[in-house]
Amino acid sequence: MFASRLSEEFAGVTGVSAVCRYKGLEKRHLVPLDPLFGPIWSRYESHVDEVTLRGQATLQQIRDNLPEVLHQLTRPLYESFNFYELPLSDAQKAVNDLRRTS
Repeated sequence: MFASRLSEEFAGVTGVSAVCRYKGLEKRHLVPLDPLFGPIWSRYESHVDEVTLRGQATLQQIRDNLPEVLHQLTRPLYESFNFYELPLSDAQKAVNDLRRTS
């Protein structure tokens, strides 16, 4: 959301590119936001130490489809935890939470 707002300040910018690197992942576990799901999630352990995410989106895609853009960008990170598949609904919830606090 910040990248989209920032890029709107510069003439001719029609999109953004992102590169995110996560290090120190090996042997880490996904942790649920809801503690009731703890035992189910404990099996999602990363067996790689580093994941680099790369993505591009137009400003229009960010405005209209931010959950889908973030879902696509973060998919490799979540898959590094025993091939966990992040539901699109979780990305939607995260975006809704961000929009409420910003």
